[in-house]
Amino acid sequence: MKRNENIRFDWEKQIIDVTGHRERTLPLDRAFFDALSYQLALRCDIAQGAENASYPVVRKGKTTTYNFRRIGTEQLETALGNLDTVLVERVREKPGRSTRVWLAPGLNYLLVRLDQSERQQEKRDVDVTLRLKGIKFR
Repeated sequence: MKRNENIRFDWEKQIIDVTGHRERTLPLDRAFFDALSYQLALRCDIAQGAENASYPVVRKGKTTTYNFRRIGTEQLETALGNLDTVLVERVREKPGRSTRVWLAPGLNYLLVRLDQSERQQEKRDVDVTLRLKGIKFR
């Protein structure tokens, strides 16, 4: 699927302009995140010891809340060797879909693995795994 979405937060006018796949103007009545900035906030919150975290996110022209909980720690084998990680899970209301992320404290809580699975009754099941292959600092 190819989808392009642009989100502009206009703090002066207190609106969120969404263009691309869905064109919308939303009220900016509280702090919102986009699909990238909530991930940075999650890293910061987990680094500060949060057990649970919630983020109001603008995605697909709508606002929704992403909830996360810390599951524990795990040593993970990666292309960079064994890394100590913090395992975090997205809390979802609907069953059938799960998302887990592993953040490495030794790498400033960089996401080193993400597993997502979706079980659908009438469609194909989907399993996606993202794994860190390397780091290049510039």
